[in-house]
Amino acid sequence: MLLELIEERFGSVPDWVPPKLAEADLETLKAWSKKIFRATTMEEIFQ
Repeated sequence: MLLELIEERFGSVPDWVPPKLAEADLETLKAWSKKIFRATTMEEIFQ
């Protein structure tokens, strides 16, 4: 779901994003999900 939200907000994603999402634990995914609302770049989500 987070991948779809990122694509909706920023367009196509680089190749490094799907594996990063797949390897993340639930708490990390929750934190990244919250960042999508205030991030101005895709990279900001993962900082």
